[in-house]
Amino acid sequence: MIQRDKSVTLPTQSIVFLDLLLDFLNGKVHIPEDKRVIALNSIDQFILAEQKRNFVPVKKVAQFLGKMEFLCIAETYLPPFLHRLRKDMISIVNKKSWNASMLINRGASKDLNIIKSILTTNAGNLFELETPLAIIVKEF
Repeated sequence: MIQRDKSVTLPTQSIVFLDLLLDFLNGKVHIPEDKRVIALNSIDQFILAEQKRNFVPVKKVAQFLGKMEFLCIAETYLPPFLHRLRKDMISIVNKKSWNASMLINRGASKDLNIIKSILTTNAGNLFELETPLAIIVKEF
């Protein structure tokens, strides 16, 4: 059964699928504006925590990293800048537990600022269709 409320039945040049914006006209995957704003707000909270030397729950850091890993589909430059924060988090979890809190280190804060600038530009990532367009055109 087709669910009409979840279907797009008209031709479109872009669509939000799995919380990512697929731009068929330019062949790119983008982060939708609402997800970008949420990610930027989270980054600002972590940067502020580093500046004030406040502890952040490890679970909150893990949740952030999970969301950012998913966004790497649209922004391929993110993973290297997530590495230091992930390494710091794993170190705390191994020493204490998932219920612990951690400080955001200065290096991770610098990485977060770089991620912030990448997300601000939101250039997108090229994607390829599984079936080449030339084959589709020949079939008609």
